[in-house]
Amino acid sequence: MSLEFGYLLLDLFLLTSFVFFAHKATDKKKSAFIVAILLLLWHLFIFLISQTDLLMNYSLPPRLVVFFILPSFVFTGVLFYIHRKNKWIYRIPEHWIIFLQSFRIFVEVLLYYTAFEGILNPEVTIQGYNYDMIFGITAPIVGYSVVKNKKVGKEIAFYWNFIGLLVLTSIIGLFFISLYNPEVFGSKEPLISLTAMEFPYVLVASFMMPSAVFLHIWSLMQLKKD
Repeated sequence: MSLEFGYLLLDLFLLTSFVFFAHKATDKKKSAFIVAILLLLWHLFIFLISQTDLLMNYSLPPRLVVFFILPSFVFTGVLFYIHRKNKWIYRIPEHWIIFLQSFRIFVEVLLYYTAFEGILNPEVTIQGYNYDMIFGITAPIVGYSVVKNKKVGKEIAFYWNFIGLLVLTSIIGLFFISLYNPEVFGSKEPLISLTAMEFPYVLVASFMMPSAVFLHIWSLMQLKKD
């Protein structure tokens, strides 16, 4: 299996999961269809941007942030603020959303092999200072604790979500250091190849990482209500 196919396969899994969640949260096929269309349009946008030269430089402000990360975060914040009292947020079992965070294990496996190909530096993977794989391994454990002991499990899950957001923040920091302050890792040149800005590698920053943030906020919304 090629590395690119691995990214696409994991991306398809995430897409399918979100559409499934949309259907279960509303019991309406129309809602799932709308979510599917919106996600596909976002992917089309990612693909089209990646086919231009917009991402093919290291200039500031970071193009990934401008085109993908910031819009994703704004969308997440606005969506959950507007729908904070909507029933669909709370209709998905808490442990489902937590279990899905285990997809981050496979993201880190892909990043490991991407670094092996010389596209990324080892410091942004499990070989270095990226501990997201370890965090992903805890997702089934925390989800199971919610199932077995709702009161204690939910309290654990609440703080676990904040830890997950901190882990993601640290990873974003690692990537920025690798690009804009590589001297920290003993290099005078950016340590991340511009190949990482190409499709499908760019899906990590434009969809997979924002999806993890989205799931954390969703989970916190559910747990806060309880």
